[in-house]
Amino acid sequence: MKQKLIQWLHNALTYLKSAPSRFLNWARTRTLRQWIIIFLRTVVVLVLLLLLFVGSVYVGLWGHIPTAEELKHIENDNASELLDCKGNLLSRYFLRNRISVDSADISPNVYKALVATEDSRFFEHSGVDAKSMARVFFKSVLMMDSRQGGGSTISQQLAKNVFERRNLGIFTVPVAKIKEIVIAQRLEEVYSKDQILLLYLNTVPFGENVYGIEAAAKRFFSRRAKWLDLPTSATLVGMLAANTKYNPRINPERSVERRNLVIDRMCSAGYIDSVEAQKAKAQDLVLKYNTNDRDNGTAVFFRDIVGKQAQTILNEIYGEGTYDIYTDGLIIRSTVDATLQRLAERSVVAHMTDVQKAFNDEWKSDSLATLSAGFLAANPHNGHVLAWVGGVDHNYSQIEHVTMNRQVGSTFKPFVYATALENGIPATTYVENVRRSYGKWSPGNSDGKYGGFYSLKGALSRSLNTVSAWIIDKVGPAAVIEECHNMGIESSIPVVPSIALGTAELTLYEMTQAYIPFATGGIAHQLTCLLSIETRDGHVLFKADPDTEGIEVLAHDNAVLVRDMLTAVVDSGTGRSIRRVYGIKSPFAGKTGTTQNGADGWFMGMTPNMVMGAWVGADDPSYHFKSSARGQGAYMALPIVGKFVSGVAGTKLADQFVYGQFPQSEDFETTVTMLYPHNMPYDPNPDSLRMEVITAAVWKGLIEPSDYSGDYDEDSDPFNFSMDKKDKSERPIRRGFRNFFRAMKDIFHNE
Repeated sequence: MKQKLIQWLHNALTYLKSAPSRFLNWARTRTLRQWIIIFLRTVVVLVLLLLLFVGSVYVGLWGHIPTAEELKHIENDNASELLDCKGNLLSRYFLRNRISVDSADISPNVYKALVATEDSRFFEHSGVDAKSMARVFFKSVLMMDSRQGGGSTISQQLAKNVFERRNLGIFTVPVAKIKEIVIAQRLEEVYSKDQILLLYLNTVPFGENVYGIEAAAKRFFSRRAKWLDLPTSATLVGMLAANTKYNPRINPERSVERRNLVIDRMCSAGYIDSVEAQKAKAQDLVLKYNTNDRDNGTAVFFRDIVGKQAQTILNEIYGEGTYDIYTDGLIIRSTVDATLQRLAERSVVAHMTDVQKAFNDEWKSDSLATLSAGFLAANPHNGHVLAWVGGVDHNYSQIEHVTMNRQVGSTFKPFVYATALENGIPATTYVENVRRSYGKWSPGNSDGKYGGFYSLKGALSRSLNTVSAWIIDKVGPAAVIEECHNMGIESSIPVVPSIALGTAELTLYEMTQAYIPFATGGIAHQLTCLLSIETRDGHVLFKADPDTEGIEVLAHDNAVLVRDMLTAVVDSGTGRSIRRVYGIKSPFAGKTGTTQNGADGWFMGMTPNMVMGAWVGADDPSYHFKSSARGQGAYMALPIVGKFVSGVAGTKLADQFVYGQFPQSEDFETTVTMLYPHNMPYDPNPDSLRMEVITAAVWKGLIEPSDYSGDYDEDSDPFNFSMDKKDKSERPIRRGFRNFFRAMKDIFHNE
């Protein structure tokens, strides 16, 4: 058997070797007439094979070709837009970054440039340009002249853009070309010429995952397609020949050359005259590149949060699969203000650059850990989120820190103090600053300092652990937890006394929401990010219910008292750098927070019309600053809020969000309570201290004598408020000046 196989192979090779010589001998014996017959037969066979191949493609053996009826319903995926509260673009959601627009929303310059450059006989053919195909065959194929370009009409290119080519190996290109010719002719039967141009401009790729003229205009020139002038129109149309080669950002010189060629062709086609052409070509290429998408642009962390919320809402209302924010070109309106968002992002990046450097210097390493941050600002009167920064760099890490649970430190203490007031412990209570034991728990102050008696206001301003522990021992952890849940905290909180010092792990989102009642006088509002979802043509799919009334979760005067305590924190306590470093003189309240070993730094702040929260730390809590000075919230987190508020103060939004007045109390006793000294060297007599406070308040002009019906010592000056304690004859003069300036203040204030 083996021998036979060898013999067969030998015979085959011998035959093949002799084949050329035998063919030459055969060819020499052929006459001219026989060669003509052979040629004609060959042509006929090839034509038949070609027709058979075209027919097989036409009938769908190489894949389905859409019918004319199917082509009537071309639907492209469109990017949805995320807008801020004023209609400014924040970001987009897309599989392909495409925005479909109407014909009236595209500059006429674009249409002229497109036809002149890509298909000069567009209005003459019916989908296929025989002249162009012949030119390509003879000049580009036979004569190898690549300058002649392609022979595909705009209709054929549209077919290619809408229906992607299948990989069929060596048959990929021929099958695709035949399909595109058939589809192009069917498109011409279904749509008018203007409609085809519009479909093309809404689908054509411009590179960088940008599809359609509208998305391209916004990407490269930050403008609508309807506002494209002659040079910018020519630049974008010029990109269609080769997206990367003529990309104006990557290859500006080539882009200008291509732009000028497009302008010349427009002139040759009669769309513009030579003067217009020369003027347009003389203009410099000026880009205004915009990357409000994916990992770039504004509010990228916020975009992810709102996108999930929007999709969930649509699924719940209309059923899963009915609407898709990544393909349906929806308009999603959010509560964020773009100006505040940009200021917030700059504040985070600016501060974290310094903090990261200090962290690296302290550990003498650039690779030990990357610190992260979160920032949130909200309108306390309706719960609208105004700015949301979930991290420092979305390209580096997509971990969302606004919604991440971390120990909150002393920023939790205001809830403890609010619970004390709600449970009948007066704010004028003075608690001795000593370390106590509550079973096995014996918390001490972070600075190790003790002594004296502190009012609740004084204790919170200095963030004394001893007083917080004393309060939770009186009211119980369960009461504090219940109050927290009422104020907007949803996370589980362990029922242990140590929560008074901030051992609970909560989110920045929850903390910001729970601080709202302190700014509003006891009224809570649910945070919200989403205002509405609409289709591109204006049909409203969802509209959020406005929350203008809110829910009272704290007695008004108790909320005023806690906010007054938080004001003391920034006036003279642990948050005083807000005033001293960042120069914020307007009404402001806040609280610092630091966790064990400085793993988490917090600062919660508020103006009358804005509540803010900032957190800084490493994603792995085991990495932290070595020094307590840098590991505290006043260093790690407070500067973000300080920079942000200072930035807002320099904008037109200052009056709306920085200045104003917090809700006040009309109750005389509450007003007096806020005037009590922060601390005393001894446990004061309540009645005597109250008299001294009222007397001092009258001396200082904070209380009019007529406001108080009881007795006070008009001759005493218990807290040395007089200008000259020895010369009491000046008091009537001082009172006269005081009343004069107060009257003038009222006049100008009312104006």
